[in-house]
Amino acid sequence: MERLFEELGAEHRLIAAVLGSMERYLDAVERGEGHDRLDLFRFIVFLSDYADDIHHEKEERVLMKGMAKHGFSLLSGPLAHVKEQHERERGLFAALHRIAVDGGDLAEAVPAARELVAFERAHMAKENELLYPAARRELGQDDPAPLLAALDRFNAARDRDGHAAWLVRLAEDLTGRYPVVQT
Repeated sequence: MERLFEELGAEHRLIAAVLGSMERYLDAVERGEGHDRLDLFRFIVFLSDYADDIHHEKEERVLMKGMAKHGFSLLSGPLAHVKEQHERERGLFAALHRIAVDGGDLAEAVPAARELVAFERAHMAKENELLYPAARRELGQDDPAPLLAALDRFNAARDRDGHAAWLVRLAEDLTGRYPVVQT
């Protein structure tokens, strides 16, 4: 059972690292320093494909389905709130896609991207502090085998063509290009 939470936590850490690098990129855009327009697309691809298509889907299809078996409603309460936040994030990803593709002034992307960074960080904090502890309590009573089997099926399906592994390499490249300075 703990493997699910270790994976979700590792995904949060990777997403957080990319968000920090995205802020560095946005800082460079605001200062008018040399930056690669393609990198905005690369950040968007990582966040939409990894944070949404892999991480959020894993939460919804594995974690939240397991919690629903314990009486948590998918239509109201905390699980519905998490799903609503995932939908809100999808809207932010879509807005950034449009801005990036329209080819206008890159500075136009900065407010939307900063909104996404702040929203994503707050969302992950809620999950870390509220959702995951509640899920651990509830799911910790169960035989972990069915949940871990569902996790394995999900992971295999999501990386059938190597896309998930490529996204991790993309994250490593972005965090290397725009390192966050630790103070």
